[in-house]
Amino acid sequence: MYIIFLLGLLSIELLVFTDAFIYSPFQTYSSRARFALRLQEHNHGEMTEKVARAISFDDAQVLGEKLATVLSTSCKAGEPMPEEAVTLLRALISTTAGARGWFVTLLTNPDFDAVFQSPIDEALLQAICDNPTPNIRLMTMNVAMSTATELAHLRMGNEDMAAGSRMTRDRSTVLVVELIDRLPGLREAVGGLLSAVKPEREDGEKEWADFCVKWGYDEEQKEAIRNQVEPLLL
Repeated sequence: MYIIFLLGLLSIELLVFTDAFIYSPFQTYSSRARFALRLQEHNHGEMTEKVARAISFDDAQVLGEKLATVLSTSCKAGEPMPEEAVTLLRALISTTAGARGWFVTLLTNPDFDAVFQSPIDEALLQAICDNPTPNIRLMTMNVAMSTATELAHLRMGNEDMAAGSRMTRDRSTVLVVELIDRLPGLREAVGGLLSAVKPEREDGEKEWADFCVKWGYDEEQKEAIRNQVEPLLL
């Protein structure tokens, strides 16, 4: 089972999955550069919003980095995110590929610490609330996967990568704390995950039980996930 998890961990970090959070956004320079040039062809208007809604995962990371930089700068200045950037963000996270690209960038880049300092930007929270699908599932997965991945890195003696997963875990948790009583369905998703990692999990929610099996989480990792999410439901 542990070998299965390690293979899954390698897949998470090297490949693009349709339904999994990616912790190490590898991307070629040419891909990033091409999309950056495409972005420059449009103003922050209707056309760019259309592009954001039809974006690929790779391109979503590029746009996500730009938007996260704007958001972080605004947070540092104590100002709200500019409205035209909010419009783009709302469009970006309305799709699975866009939301995954956004969270990869936002949660894993150390430069964006300001975004997670209280108070959290209202535009970010509202954009997520406006797009419960796919963000409820992704937010829940982000907490679980970063928690389990941190433990895997520690077992392999890689403290630097464990620290990166820990940062992702903490940032993911901040967002869940902010939205668990505001975003309908999020509390239920977190509760479903918890049911799948409890010792008495015969009645665990199937979606999340299957999720744990898919990624090969062992008992120690399930305990770590349980310890991370249980306080969120109090």
